[in-house]
Amino acid sequence: MESPGENGEKQSNGLGIKSADGSQEDIEAGRAELQRGLHSRHLQFLAIGGTIGTGLFLGSGEALATSGPVGCLIAFIFVGSIVYSVMTSLCEMATYIPVAGSFTVYASRFLDPSLGFAMGWTYWFSWSITFALELVAASVIIQFWNSSLSIGIFVAIFWGVFTALNFLPIRWFGEFEMWFSSIKVVTIVGFIIFAICIDAGVGQQGYLGFHAWKDPGPFAESVVSGATGKFVGFWSVMVTAGFSYQGSELVGVGAGEARDPSRSVPSAIRWTFWGIFSMFVATVFFIGLLVPYDTPQLLIGKSDASASPLVIAANLAGVPVLPHIINGVLLTAVLSAANSNVYSGSRILVGLAKERHAPAFVTKTNRFGTPYFAVAITAAMGLLGFLNLSSEGGNVFNWLLNIVSIAGFITWSSISVCHLRFMSILRDRNIPRETLPYMAPLQPYLTWFGLFFSILILLTNGFTVFMEWNTSDFFAAYVSLILWVVLLAGHKLIFWTKPVKLADADLDSDRLGQLVAIMDSSNPAPSPPTDAGLVSLFRKIEELFQTTKLSGESWYILTITCLAASPDPESAAQLYLHLCGQPAYSTSEARKALVRRLREALVKAVSLVGVCKPIEAVVAISRVEREEDRDYDSHTRRGWQCDEANHERGMAWFRKVYTRNAGDTMGIFDAHRDFAWISAEITYGLYLSDRQVLDDIDTEMVALPAIMMQNLAIETHWHIRGTRRIGVSKEDTEVVCRCVHLVADHFGVKLNKVPTVEQVEPDV
Repeated sequence: MESPGENGEKQSNGLGIKSADGSQEDIEAGRAELQRGLHSRHLQFLAIGGTIGTGLFLGSGEALATSGPVGCLIAFIFVGSIVYSVMTSLCEMATYIPVAGSFTVYASRFLDPSLGFAMGWTYWFSWSITFALELVAASVIIQFWNSSLSIGIFVAIFWGVFTALNFLPIRWFGEFEMWFSSIKVVTIVGFIIFAICIDAGVGQQGYLGFHAWKDPGPFAESVVSGATGKFVGFWSVMVTAGFSYQGSELVGVGAGEARDPSRSVPSAIRWTFWGIFSMFVATVFFIGLLVPYDTPQLLIGKSDASASPLVIAANLAGVPVLPHIINGVLLTAVLSAANSNVYSGSRILVGLAKERHAPAFVTKTNRFGTPYFAVAITAAMGLLGFLNLSSEGGNVFNWLLNIVSIAGFITWSSISVCHLRFMSILRDRNIPRETLPYMAPLQPYLTWFGLFFSILILLTNGFTVFMEWNTSDFFAAYVSLILWVVLLAGHKLIFWTKPVKLADADLDSDRLGQLVAIMDSSNPAPSPPTDAGLVSLFRKIEELFQTTKLSGESWYILTITCLAASPDPESAAQLYLHLCGQPAYSTSEARKALVRRLREALVKAVSLVGVCKPIEAVVAISRVEREEDRDYDSHTRRGWQCDEANHERGMAWFRKVYTRNAGDTMGIFDAHRDFAWISAEITYGLYLSDRQVLDDIDTEMVALPAIMMQNLAIETHWHIRGTRRIGVSKEDTEVVCRCVHLVADHFGVKLNKVPTVEQVEPDV
């Protein structure tokens, strides 16, 4: 293992380029790299697969018996709020720097290499041990049907199957895990429907309602009696709930293999959290309605499948076949979690190696982009499942499991600390958070909330030991924290690393704007925009256009036109920089094509707002363009003249937009022939009729906004009507007008004369 550079100095960023066979190659080493083959749906189900497993389906029974139905429900909701704070913090960093291993890398780059080392190895160890746990849990579930079968047989079979699956290309693995995890989602939804029916009186017990909350009661006592015992029971379940939620952060682990991280990662994190949170809370709520916490089958501290509250609920309801069905689904759920365990552990190992915290050979990949050494090492830890074949080995295994139980809180605490540091680095470098691909809400308060309670639960998870002292239980409760401290202190003593200064923190390696592994490594994107207010405006407009049937590029055609017509046409450069930060424009050729569209919009705007402002806009864009991005070859109107052909082309477009009103308008111009010539030959014949770059609708995305921004009543009426007549729906036209008003409001321009779409609609 190599020592990291002082202050965590920047190492190779691991960026890659596409090889002939489609794999990614390391620029420096020339070896295959991880491939970006995961879509948003894959990231979501990867996290669901790693999260929903033994913690919910088996561990929730122990939690119910320990704290009672209400105590258990509150614990899961409260820990869910901590997870939300952590996931939004992770999302903000992972969309800006989407790298394999994510948060372990952030710790090394932002804070201290020793922290990244300790955090990464603790997290890897927890997932590799969890793989062994899931293999054992799956084997125990099978014993539900035949208790004479040996656990060892199925540990061996499942270990071989899921090790092999993790050697598949990432796109195949993602699809497999998505369908495997979907079984869990369907099961939970089915259980909720089943629970509603049973609670309403369909089962042999009759109507239940909230009877279990009254007898034996809403809270269970633990260790001591009375209110103190109820609080002890509630607080004890925090760790169980944390173990159940552990895996939600896997979306960040997979960011290094995500396509279009700026879009896929926020979407995946948003849907993953709310999906997992709602399923967990709903399941725990209905379990508390159907299963009294003093039910004998809730065997505290044991992992027998018969202790699953879902199976118990089916048995109590008197549905003979359902327990077998639920047990079969539990098997697939646990196996899916095992599959995610190997994936997450291997990618954490890759992240550690890239930061020189693990041997470099673990980053090697096959032609499919699979890190085969990392997968093999992580999967090998699953063989510890065989320890359960003997009683002595089982005790050792239980000790190892205690590391897993609170490793999630160590990870969540570290992510929160990394995010606080990340925000400090941004402030130090005058980078507005509003310019990031994703901005976490309620900051920094939400991150401080997650950090405080993660540390509090981490430190007090074994507090019952101090009420009834037991040395073995003390070390079992805190062995994970002890391991983390030993790793942190040991690494710092050996390598004498120093905390990373704000000025030295690495925000550039693997940054979203530098993700040229998919495209062209020689032409990184221009610097990000600096006006946070404008970036926020651009995002609002883009989000509004996503609700329409208009093309995905129409929003910035409208926006560039509004900016050119505004009091500050130079702000067009901020739009260009904002667009260049998106993966779609991460190559020089893509940026040239982008400028051609922006330039065409500005050329068309000349006839509507005059030549000066569009020239200001295009010069501002030119000042921030890289030389290699400039388009010297294309000239849309080369050789054009105001001849008969162009006159007819202009009139054709004129009639299309104005329809039956064209004759009346031209009648007005009969007495003002100079304007008739400007309108037909210049405006419509030269500027607006060209379709080489912008089509009819995008051309109207220039005409209508340019006219509206000047607060012109008559022309706005004509062009709202024209927009409707060329096929844009009323609803989409209203969105277009709303976006123009947003830009006008930003610059303080009053649009008090322009009509609304509703007012124009009768004239369409």
